[in-house]
Amino acid sequence: MIKSLVFVVLAGVALACERDCQCGDFLYSECKYPFPVTEVHALTVEECKETCDLFASFNQCNFYSFTAPNIVDENCKIFADESLDQFLKSCNLQGQPLKDQNGNCFYTGASCPKDCVRCDACASTTCDGYVETDCQNIGNGNPAETNDKLDQEGCRQFCYNLMGSSQLTFMTFTQEQKICSCFQSGARTCKTKVLSAKTDLSCVP
Repeated sequence: MIKSLVFVVLAGVALACERDCQCGDFLYSECKYPFPVTEVHALTVEECKETCDLFASFNQCNFYSFTAPNIVDENCKIFADESLDQFLKSCNLQGQPLKDQNGNCFYTGASCPKDCVRCDACASTTCDGYVETDCQNIGNGNPAETNDKLDQEGCRQFCYNLMGSSQLTFMTFTQEQKICSCFQSGARTCKTKVLSAKTDLSCVP
């Protein structure tokens, strides 16, 4: 009985998600924010969304950002000049989990990596409208594998090819420096949550 209990506990630990197995685990940093429509103080991300919903009623909120109120006073910013996808393309550092807890991969390229059950794991969810920005200490600051001679697609292939042998779960790529980093954890500290206007708050971890 004790051995069975220990096995269950250890299995639970092994399957634990360290911000590296869900559609809400994507992150971006070093981004170029557009000029906000408005900036207000909000105690919670729920309050910030209410402000976005109000502005969206007259087409003035495509996405919004929320930073903890103890970091900055006007911590809820409403954006309408560009889409969330356009904003994310401006970010130098882009990070993503490699696969979910069922072995489905967050890969959207033409050829699904061999160690994946299936690809495009976020195809049937709306949580791709939630990301985190201004992140530090990604993967506890210790990449398991690195490469500085690849483009972004090459970086994805590099990390996916080593996913099983190096126990990788997360990757980042810097567009300017071309630094590809593969991690065994997606743990991080991020200051800001960014959501599209239509994304449900249930997507927020």
